[in-house]
Amino acid sequence: MSKIVILAGSFDCITQKQTHLIKEAYKLAVGGEVYVLLYEDYAYYSDFGSFPIQGYDDRIENLSNFVCRNNILRRDDFKLLNRTEDKKLITFVHYADDKDFPGREQLRENNITIKFIKKYEQ
Repeated sequence: MSKIVILAGSFDCITQKQTHLIKEAYKLAVGGEVYVLLYEDYAYYSDFGSFPIQGYDDRIENLSNFVCRNNILRRDDFKLLNRTEDKKLITFVHYADDKDFPGREQLRENNITIKFIKKYEQ
């Protein structure tokens, strides 16, 4: 069974920091699949108090240049976690400078490995 690597975010006006995170996810996937849990506009507002600059559909379009469109899911779509019985094959990737991110507790409850990577530096 292949490895699944997940990352989450708004991917609003895609930055070098975000493309770095995507590249790191692919390195960890080692031939497996990379999925993005993408914040919808109101979910982003609920967690961060502002709306993304780009609309949800525009962000999907931009993100599909880096990740297969079928692998871009709504941020709250945790059905992905049920795709494999062996949770050790699923890794969630996030930057080490933000260890208390929304959804972390749900990942822990599902025994999903969280891999923190060093923040992108220009």
